Amino acid sequence: MMAELREADFKKAIQSGTLEGAYLLYGEEKYTMLQSVRKLVQKVSSAGYADFNLQRFDGTDVTAEEVAVAAEALPLFADRKWVTVSDWNMDAASAEELKKITEMIDDLPDTTVLILYLPTIELGKRLSAKWKQLFSLKNLNAVEFRRKTPRELEKYLITFAEKRNCVLSRDLASLLVARCGTDLETLSHEISKLCAFAGCGEIRREQIDAVVIQNREEQAFALSKAIIGGRYEHAYEIMDALLAQSEEPVAIVALLSSSYLNLYRVKCMVQSGAPVMDLAADFDYKGKEFLLRNAEQDCGRFSSAMLRKSLDLLLEADLALKGGAGSSRESMKRVILDELVAKLLLAAQG
Repeated sequence: MMAELREADFKKAIQSGTLEGAYLLYGEEKYTMLQSVRKLVQKVSSAGYADFNLQRFDGTDVTAEEVAVAAEALPLFADRKWVTVSDWNMDAASAEELKKITEMIDDLPDTTVLILYLPTIELGKRLSAKWKQLFSLKNLNAVEFRRKTPRELEKYLITFAEKRNCVLSRDLASLLVARCGTDLETLSHEISKLCAFAGCGEIRREQIDAVVIQNREEQAFALSKAIIGGRYEHAYEIMDALLAQSEEPVAIVALLSSSYLNLYRVKCMVQSGAPVMDLAADFDYKGKEFLLRNAEQDCGRFSSAMLRKSLDLLLEADLALKGGAGSSRESMKRVILDELVAKLLLAAQG
């Protein structure tokens, strides 16, 4: 059975130059995976003779024989030969190819480091027989790049800002995560843009409001969380921000409804004892699994009855918003939204 290596330990091994053998990099956090591979390539390239000692392959257009030939070659004026293969899909490999791959990893020379990484392929929790065969190899080290928690993302943003002579408070880091979502690549882009805009010194709320793109689904989740948590001022603040972005009241109710629906679905799965991520196969959560993780973290505090009552209130507001036409109805839309939030706050308090 392959050895499991922590992401942090893998990064330390890159830095110290102590990697050896074969590695499989997989998981949801593609950004840090690719960052690690880039750092490795930069380190190897800076050592000289990279044209001979570093060979990189695209797994969608390579054979097992080509990779094996590269892996078996001796390094030139160096201790290590490095071979990387991206998105080598075992499910697409023939039985003969898979046999060649496993033999290559089992007999990998001590002078070769083989890195297989999956920047676009998602393995999921149920591995196919071919992937299971690869995972069973004792000479292969597995490194899972897991999606970061909100707390880890906040720490990342604060550190990122510090390196650029900016100061980001924990509260504003939390706000960035709430607005932009948990995708690290998106957050990296937004904090980089924010630091460039701020220049240096303390980053302020108005600067975030001015330049940061807001993730609508994350805002809806933040709104529902504020309502359920009884933080009415924050709830109305988020709703004001959505309206300031020219979001239609009907769209706001739809986004809020989807957030409550996520909570209710996850609540039902938890109560039934079934894996929450099974919902991804039955509903449209592809690429949005973070919504289920967010809901799973919070649904334990809420009763099913409260969530059902809230969904009824959301349906009533949706029907009220769609029930009339003309300018007179336009003037009532904000009233309907304000009443909805008030009723949801009362429902959350039980």
